[in-house]
Amino acid sequence: MKAACTGPLPWVGALATVTPAGTPAVRSINVRGWPEPSTYTFISDVRSAKAAELAATAATELCLHFPDTREQYRLSGEAVVLGPAPPGETEEEVDRAGGAPAGDDCSRLPGARLEAWRGLGAGAREWFFWGPPGAPLGIDRPSEDAAREGMAADSPPDAFVVVEVQVVRAERLQLGITPFVRTVYEAGRGEDGGWSMMEVNP
Repeated sequence: MKAACTGPLPWVGALATVTPAGTPAVRSINVRGWPEPSTYTFISDVRSAKAAELAATAATELCLHFPDTREQYRLSGEAVVLGPAPPGETEEEVDRAGGAPAGDDCSRLPGARLEAWRGLGAGAREWFFWGPPGAPLGIDRPSEDAAREGMAADSPPDAFVVVEVQVVRAERLQLGITPFVRTVYEAGRGEDGGWSMMEVNP
């Protein structure tokens, strides 16, 4: 899949989640990295519906389309929302201690949020000081001075989270070939518990 994309990260894809009512919700996200071959990450606001939906129902699916190679990928997996350090501890302290245990609604991995935050430009950081996503304009929006201070900070605000998705099923659809070729990969179903591969009808 990485070979199919001719451009650098972030990749833009459509992420599907399940709402509390059991209905689907979809929105575009930027894939920020691949810490493991079958794990991708993106950033979010913990106050958003997306983060709340993933904390309640971890199952999600991402659809990526690469027009240069005419390929589509569907990645089904389980999401983990990586939130801030526990009260009374800094991110650096948790990092040195080797991580913190999972909480009720989220868990975290050492250094994940710090690394992601420090890699963001001012424009992306500003999003987290606009007030809660979906709320009426102006609600709970910090002052301009507080926003500037937060954007310049070395550590992220509590609203900033990293979402890691462990992919358990992938589909590749090759549209540049006639007839089209569709291949399904599933984790844990191959030899020695690895990935299985099967071509199916497009």
